[in-house]
Amino acid sequence: MTKLEVAEKIGNHWTKGEMDRIYFKLDELGVLKVRRYGTGRVAHAEWSDGSPISNGDADKLLNTKFWLDVPTEALCTKKDWAGADDGYIAKAVSMIEALLASECVTD
Repeated sequence: MTKLEVAEKIGNHWTKGEMDRIYFKLDELGVLKVRRYGTGRVAHAEWSDGSPISNGDADKLLNTKFWLDVPTEALCTKKDWAGADDGYIAKAVSMIEALLASECVTD
């Protein structure tokens, strides 16, 4: 499987005009393990490797967009919330890249 095929399998493909992207949700990928209150707010969160993250920081990450730009195969992000920690964003990007690489099979 190529990187794009893996991304298609684990992400949500979206196109509009010249834009061609595959979006990723951290909780659906298992990068963040999240338990929620009935209201939808984060009740407990931790990284998939078991390391802690505050509920507030997890909420900010869950509202950060992560996508693979299909033409360039570059992993991109966009913070929608002020104060999202760049270190956490870098960790999330690294974990997404590892997921994409772990499923790739080259000939």
